[in-house]
Amino acid sequence: MLPSLIKHLEIWGRVDNATNAHYATAGALNWNGFSDSISVQRFVAAGAPIAGWGGVKVRFRSRARSPSPRAQSSASPDRP
Repeated sequence: MLPSLIKHLEIWGRVDNATNAHYATAGALNWNGFSDSISVQRFVAAGAPIAGWGGVKVRFRSRARSPSPRAQSSASPDRP
């Protein structure tokens, strides 16, 4: 039973930013009106934090399917 179950089971995983590196994805120079002395400062958008996903896919049918009987009958030469 176990070998037939393994054929229809798929386990997957994904990890983003596995080293948890701190980086910026975009930046801009602009006036900062919220600081004590209004000056041009650099603004950056932080990169994605460490994240992970995982899951299991189960197929209830095999991928190899035979053609439908209708498709076989329409290809027969004895039909008008």
